[in-house]
Amino acid sequence: MNNVAKHAGANLTQLTFKADKTYFRITLEDNGEGFEPGIPTERHGLKSMQHRAGELKATLNINSKPGMGTKVELIMKLP
Repeated sequence: MNNVAKHAGANLTQLTFKADKTYFRITLEDNGEGFEPGIPTERHGLKSMQHRAGELKATLNINSKPGMGTKVELIMKLP
C-alpha cells in the first residue's frame, strides 16, 4: 500500500482478503502507472516484499505493465 501511495499515481485501489481451509490470500490492485517488474532498479521495495514473503513461506506474485496498473498477490498455505 505504501508503494501505491508513493509511486503508482492511482485513483482506484482495491485490497481483498480471502481464506479457505488451506490458503490465505491478500490481493492489492491499483489502476496506476504500472511498471516493468523485470527491470532492475535501485529501489528496495520489491526485494523487501519478496524477502518478507519468503520468511512467511508464502508466494508473492507481482503483475504489472506500464500504463496498466499493478496487482500484488500474497498466497500463504495455512497449517
